[in-house]
Amino acid sequence: MPLHPTFQSLIDLPNQPAPKDPLDPDRKQARIAWARQAMARLKAANARDAAWSRLIADQPEEDDEALDDLSPPEQDEADAILAEIKAACDHDRWPRELYWSL
Repeated sequence: MPLHPTFQSLIDLPNQPAPKDPLDPDRKQARIAWARQAMARLKAANARDAAWSRLIADQPEEDDEALDDLSPPEQDEADAILAEIKAACDHDRWPRELYWSL
């Protein structure tokens, strides 16, 4: 009778190579490159958000109420990028590709 795949993978575990050390120089370089790219994306998103704010500031006062309900998509993008950066900094949680692609 064949073993359940989970049991078979546990039996085979000693024969598999050890996972890469997170302090491995290649992994560090990949994380540094990701951080630089993330900061560049955040800077670009913040620049687009600032452009949105300038555009809204130029609108007449009577349109303010209608514009207050609009959430700029650039701010949502900037918030998502910042959440990724904070997860890496505060909780050492990195994007999946930095764990599995090296």
